Amino acid sequence: MSNLESGNANPSLSSSFVAARSNRLAVIERIWSDHSVRALFRGVAWTGGAAAIERLVGLVQAYYVARLLGIDAFGKYGLLFTTIALVSMVTGLQLGLTATVQISRYLTSRPHRAAAVMRLCEFVTLSLSVIGLVAILFAPEAIAHWLLDSPFGGQVIVAGALIALFAVAGGVQEAILQGFEEFARLSIARVVTSLLGFVLLLIMGRAGDLTSVITAIAVASIARTLLLFSLKESATRRLGLRTRMSEIIAAAPVIVEFSIPSLLISLVSGLSQWYGLLMVKQGATGFRDLAFVTVGVQWRSAVVFATTILASVAVPMMSRLLASGDTAATRRIHRLNTAANLLAAGAVVVVVLSAASHLLAAYGDEFQSGQLPFTLVVTTSLPGVYIVVLQNLFVSQGRMFEVLMQTIVQGAMQIVVYWVVVPRYGVSGFAAATLFSTFATCVVVHIWVASSDMRTC
Repeated sequence: MSNLESGNANPSLSSSFVAARSNRLAVIERIWSDHSVRALFRGVAWTGGAAAIERLVGLVQAYYVARLLGIDAFGKYGLLFTTIALVSMVTGLQLGLTATVQISRYLTSRPHRAAAVMRLCEFVTLSLSVIGLVAILFAPEAIAHWLLDSPFGGQVIVAGALIALFAVAGGVQEAILQGFEEFARLSIARVVTSLLGFVLLLIMGRAGDLTSVITAIAVASIARTLLLFSLKESATRRLGLRTRMSEIIAAAPVIVEFSIPSLLISLVSGLSQWYGLLMVKQGATGFRDLAFVTVGVQWRSAVVFATTILASVAVPMMSRLLASGDTAATRRIHRLNTAANLLAAGAVVVVVLSAASHLLAAYGDEFQSGQLPFTLVVTTSLPGVYIVVLQNLFVSQGRMFEVLMQTIVQGAMQIVVYWVVVPRYGVSGFAAATLFSTFATCVVVHIWVASSDMRTC
């Protein structure tokens, strides 16, 4: 009779199982006892929950807008928002990222420096955004004719300019709150304003034209910025942050050392994508094809939102740990950041691609013929997530010029491949070229990180 039949378990197997379980529990307890790890998970829980709701509202809103406008106007909607993002990058100088990293670095050790960087970022972004808005107001009809093939779309361009202005201003307020590690209040504000934006769209967008839709989004952007500004000022008073004009002027070199490289990174990446979209637009079914890309990008964003969540928590945390010289804790956070991002992104990609035909059908019958570009664009999120996670490590160390060089490599590859492929293969060529260049950059950045050392700040 066997041990199982006699009711006696193998004692060696039982002891091995108990020992293995004890070891696993000990590892989990050791990891969880690390204050930085607990702080990371708390921040991720708040930010992740808010971002998930925000992303869900955004996807429902996209379905609504696609049904409301139709496929061609939805393509114009996608191109307009890509352009708004590009304008926001230029006028904002990417000072939001600067604020997050610099404030988290100096908040405890040099609070006057943190306050000076905060006010500098706010002043510069507001000034540049207003200048950009005024410049656009000189010729909105001409811009509409060139970008949207619509000589009567001046109101759309003006509303889009307002979205860009308040996206920059609100983005800096959000970045400052991230630097303060005010993840709970920021998360609540993001959920409230995303729901408010959808309600405004339902009310103001009922006319069913692009102008009313963009105007509703502009009003929501203004409301979001005002709420974030209120929360930031409240946190500033609670933390007792004060500064003087001389300290703000002394902080100005941070724009050259950090913000300019950060701006160039986003600009190179944004311009290469924008160039590809303009080439797609020139095809016989340009705006229709752009609608396919817009849907793919929206669902790619659903995949990479996990990266954004974790980066908003991990980057300020790693920056703070490096400032204290704790490279071991920084490496632990980086490993957790990498594993969590890749697991989350992989799972979401599998789900999205499995349901691709149903997702496209929900936008409308005309969208179902875009399954190939949709699949390729969503797939680019996997190497894209890995690139961003690796670059988070460079960003937290302030090594922005190295990230810039990596981005230039990717942007140059994209432009060359778009120029060769898109005129012949259209929107599918655009999607395939994006996947190829992203994967190639992934390999380059991996090798770069493997050959680099960790620097304390």
